Amino acid sequence: MERYINFGGDQTIAAFDIYPDAIRVDLTNGDSYLYSESGVGSQAIQRMKSLAVAGGELAQYIQRNVAQKYDMRVHHTHSY
Repeated sequence: MERYINFGGDQTIAAFDIYPDAIRVDLTNGDSYLYSESGVGSQAIQRMKSLAVAGGELAQYIQRNVAQKYDMRVHHTHSY
């Protein structure tokens, strides 16, 4: 798990994991979301990976493009 650093100031995302065909995003509220190429397409996954590594506007991209297309959601009771 790599800590997410957003240079845009949004503190919604805490960390991420990059897989060959997917990305897992952990939110500061403790929830985790897994997005895969089969769910959102390879272009979206590649864009999300780039934004995550660069500290870009990942939360905004997810909200606008793939918010409800996740493969799995895990609700946690702790936060970062």
